[in-house]
Amino acid sequence: MGYRLSRTSAAGTTTTGDTWIAVPAQGAGLGPDLALAGTTPARGALVWTVRLAPGAGPASLRVFDATGRVAFARRLGGGGAQAVTVAEDALGSGVFFARLTQGAAQRTVRFVHFR
Repeated sequence: MGYRLSRTSAAGTTTTGDTWIAVPAQGAGLGPDLALAGTTPARGALVWTVRLAPGAGPASLRVFDATGRVAFARRLGGGGAQAVTVAEDALGSGVFFARLTQGAAQRTVRFVHFR
């Protein structure tokens, strides 16, 4: 991705130059990443694909209902990708928020679940 930046001095002289930056893809080592396997609305047991940043320490996955009540919680360790299964009876029907936290980094995903 490139930007053309220009600066005009008080004397009216304009300096222009191209600046290029690399924007990494989401989840490319920037911190934890979280994705629901399958479609939403979801039915039955849920499988979350969790990607933890290497060397960033332990993480936690919590699922909240629309009122903010914690419906599911699990501590996660290690780095890299792993699958976390949430049992069908852990959630009722409704709108939920899954939050993956690792250190100061967080990733939240909203989803709908039908029992």
